[in-house]
Amino acid sequence: MASDTFSSKAEKIVYPQECTSDKSRKKYKQQLLRNRPETLFADEYETGKICNLIFHTDHQQAWRSAIYAHYRSLTEEPICNGFQLTITDAKDTVEVTVNIYTNGTVMVQGNFRRFEQDFDILKERAQQERSSPNTDTHSTSTPTSSTSDEPPKSEPSDTVQDQDPQLSVSIVCEGDSHRRELQDDREIQEAQLTALEEDMKELRVDKRE
Repeated sequence: MASDTFSSKAEKIVYPQECTSDKSRKKYKQQLLRNRPETLFADEYETGKICNLIFHTDHQQAWRSAIYAHYRSLTEEPICNGFQLTITDAKDTVEVTVNIYTNGTVMVQGNFRRFEQDFDILKERAQQERSSPNTDTHSTSTPTSSTSDEPPKSEPSDTVQDQDPQLSVSIVCEGDSHRRELQDDREIQEAQLTALEEDMKELRVDKRE
């Protein structure tokens, strides 16, 4: 879907002569985009043909909402580290695809001229979205199943170590005391049982006599 048409609204990325490798060109491009956010650039193949339009933003959701508000017909699908918006015409023919990545890179392919013409309007809409309380419209974040404003309830702890230290000491002391009481009761019962057995022996002896 690449187009050869170049518009003055998109600045051509001019790489320094020392950027000869793909790695160095990529690093230079990323730094350029971050230093000039929301400025539309045209990236080219080595042949001089435009491969995509590209810019950086820290407000991906605002741009997403702006695109939704501006174009009538579009679809969306998730892609690796982001999402893709596909803009179609009245005949359902793909005109522009916009990839918005989580790192802030926005890459445009297809009808470059149309997107370049719409860029200033989209940028203004995105700025309005940023100041709107409903900026999270069309958010990529996964919604939680909870609709309550109450904070999630923590599960009760089953261990003494997870509780308050002072309370832990109290629980331990109470536990020790309870164990001592049980031990004392057991010893008393054993003594009573022993005494009862002795009494029964004496009764058997008396009966024989």
